[in-house]
Amino acid sequence: MSYSDGVYMEQQANKLVITSTGELQNDGTISSTGTINIESGGVLNSSGTINTYKKVNINSGSTVEVDGTLKIDAGLIYESTGKWLDIKAPVTSLRVGPTKSPGFEIVFTGGSTDGVRAYKFDKATEEQLYFVLQVNHDWKLGTNLNPHVHWLSTSTHAGSAVWGLEYTWQEGNKAFGNTVVIKTTEVSAGQNIHNITSFSAISTTIGTHSSMIMCRIFRDATATGDTLDNDAVLLEVDFHFRKGQQGSVTELGT
Repeated sequence: MSYSDGVYMEQQANKLVITSTGELQNDGTISSTGTINIESGGVLNSSGTINTYKKVNINSGSTVEVDGTLKIDAGLIYESTGKWLDIKAPVTSLRVGPTKSPGFEIVFTGGSTDGVRAYKFDKATEEQLYFVLQVNHDWKLGTNLNPHVHWLSTSTHAGSAVWGLEYTWQEGNKAFGNTVVIKTTEVSAGQNIHNITSFSAISTTIGTHSSMIMCRIFRDATATGDTLDNDAVLLEVDFHFRKGQQGSVTELGT
């Protein structure tokens, strides 16, 4: 066992346990500040050096095992703004409704093969699909969701497609409100080019995990800004979000 600046540390079988509180400095010393921090946005390398990157807090009660893995007893907190992750709605998981349905058609083939299919949205008529998602339990509460669409044009025409997203978002044990519609416009990057088009960020006051978002995705082909003179092929709708922690403290996230 050892002490540094009054902080007690104990070596137990196959792991290092920080039994009190303190701050791990860049020079390897420990001072008492309340948590074990790698400061200056650093990460601890296998060589024992610290590189500037993100700050990691190891809360009291957590342990670092002999193989370098972290056993989370009191929680691992990701500082700063958090890493980006996706909530994904692949096109094959979306549902058609009773009207305005795009065709599920062949997009590419290998000549004599059956090929691969996706939904093609008409150039002249509004068409739409529906989906419902649960926001991940590692979402950083209170931060925005950033929706975008992955799509392509099978034509060399250089026009723009207007995409719309209608949604309503609510946490558990509360009533859903009216839907909100947001739209975005982007010029096709070229024939068969994978376009990634962002909507404006969705802000929220939701304060728990296990929230659900109900959505309608559509091409607003009759809008003045939609000048793409051919079908637009939808590949996926997804939402970028900031990761705040490994998961929710409680099972239901409430």
